[in-house]
Amino acid sequence: MADMTKGLKGIWMKSMEAISDTASRIATNTKYKVNEMNIVNRRAEILKDFGAKSYALWQKGEQFPAELDELLAELHQLETELSAIRAEKVVSKPAAPVAPAEAPAEEPKSFEEKMEELEEKTEDALESIGDRIEDAAEALKDKIMGDDEVEETSETVPAIDVEETVVEEIAQTQVDEEEEVPTIKVEE
Repeated sequence: MADMTKGLKGIWMKSMEAISDTASRIATNTKYKVNEMNIVNRRAEILKDFGAKSYALWQKGEQFPAELDELLAELHQLETELSAIRAEKVVSKPAAPVAPAEAPAEEPKSFEEKMEELEEKTEDALESIGDRIEDAAEALKDKIMGDDEVEETSETVPAIDVEETVVEEIAQTQVDEEEEVPTIKVEE
């Protein structure tokens, strides 16, 4: 009986370590993905601003290499054509009564705000999972050790209930790992 208790305790400890490692990897991968996306978005903003600033400098007479000068001249030609088309459209179109525009109910969230929400949801989910694992571990320990204060009940360990969207978002942001994550099978 003592060997069986030690065996169950060992299995339980290994499963808790595996769950802890997996939760840690998910959190770390999410953090890396958020950092990566922040850098990618900032790079895109800089490239967009770079083009606009280069065009503004070119219009002021700044000299650029021949290749860039040709592209900027073509961009200027396209801007001129676009302005002419828009002006023609305004002149040929009769004035329509303007209805007041309704204000949007809520401003769209930036990428950073969405990622912060995802981080908060992930942290909350991981904290909830950790709490439930600790509760389950304590209950199992009491059962294995034969704690006299614990009454025999037919209650089962509470299921871990995580919002489906959080799990999907974590799965989408998770980076593929080279290590194989151990699978824990629980039979009822």
